Amino acid sequence: MDYRPIIVASSLLLIAACAKEQQPTSVTFFMENPIALEAAVVRCNADRESNRYEPECVNAREAALLTDAIETRARKKQLEEESERKLRDLRASHDALDLARLRLQEEERLRKENEYLSQFQDPAASAKQPTVASPATDIAPSEKTVPVQQAN
Repeated sequence: MDYRPIIVASSLLLIAACAKEQQPTSVTFFMENPIALEAAVVRCNADRESNRYEPECVNAREAALLTDAIETRARKKQLEEESERKLRDLRASHDALDLARLRLQEEERLRKENEYLSQFQDPAASAKQPTVASPATDIAPSEKTVPVQQAN
């Protein structure tokens, strides 16, 4: 009897049994390759029950969760930065409104003061005497001058 076919068949079985099993695709690979991740997720979701515990599907789901978490964190950071920018702009506009309101109040005060002081001046002297500077000019509030009454 010829034992060669049996020896060849048994050696092939031995080689197949000793062959290294292919490792499942890693989470890192899926995170670096979004196309492979999408393909694996689609394949695994097509038959969820039979692929639930398959290592490649588990890794694909984990990579999808991690990718979503990273994208969510980035979006949150972007929204926080945009919110901070809007808040700074809003504060700046409120500060500008407050400054404009203060200038208007100062102009009104100076107008009333000039009106009051003009009661005590004779018409000929008032033409010679300078009036109080308005805040519209670049004079600081502490440098504004108030006309002094001259003794006759």
